[in-house]
Amino acid sequence: MSTPTPTGPTPTPPGGELLPLISLAVEHVFDTLGRQSVFAPTILAVTADGQRGMWEHPDLEPEQAAATVAKISPCPTRAVAVFDGEIETADGPRPAVAVEAFDAAALASTRMVFPYLPGVAAAGIAARVDGDPQVVANGPNPLFG
Repeated sequence: MSTPTPTGPTPTPPGGELLPLISLAVEHVFDTLGRQSVFAPTILAVTADGQRGMWEHPDLEPEQAAATVAKISPCPTRAVAVFDGEIETADGPRPAVAVEAFDAAALASTRMVFPYLPGVAAAGIAARVDGDPQVVANGPNPLFG
């Protein structure tokens, strides 16, 4: 998965209610990569009554995230699809976590990337976010309405 650097109109950032779920998704990537070399795309979701779920989708592509979230039952009020990949920068590709966040109260989803420094599990060095996350786009939101 490679995510281009954003161009065009400034996308809308996620609402504050989504930030804990986004943080949990990014931490999940780093925790997984600390134990194994490959991260499977994952969806984390929360329903209105507080039920939580997490599903791995090894073949999920970022373009399929909204359709996959739409199939979750019961319908969540918030969901995050998370991927490990790269972002293109002026200095070339960099490792990055890509997130698409969905909130039932928002018209559109929010797509973000978190550049990171890979960890070295054998040395006890964990991966960590390197720099500010970037809001790169807004997309369809199947939870709205």
